[in-house]
Amino acid sequence: MAATPGKNAALTFGATVTLLLNNVTVEHNNELIDITAFSDVGVQKMLSGITGWTASGSGPWDIGNTADVGESQTLTYTPIAGSTWSGTALLQSISLSSTVADANLATYNFVGNGALTPPS
Repeated sequence: MAATPGKNAALTFGATVTLLLNNVTVEHNNELIDITAFSDVGVQKMLSGITGWTASGSGPWDIGNTADVGESQTLTYTPIAGSTWSGTALLQSISLSSTVADANLATYNFVGNGALTPPS
């Protein structure tokens, strides 16, 4: 497998909102269920539970961004051309921060609301 540069990645939320981001993380996870019994002699055993996913991104704050907390849209993440992950997500939070020496920064946190479809 070859490494790829992250400079061409994109994250979109809905049909019209492309966020100005320079840092994106998508986490696909599985809630594990502990099924360890006394007879397992202290060795933990796990069972696969429900899956879920989250996404977050940060970058320069775009004053024209219309994304609103609580909004549900299709979220797509494309780390490289031809490889897109997608699913419906809720915008959980937006954090804004400012420092004297940098541009205003926005951080967006999303929670998946259904399956995350990986590239096929």
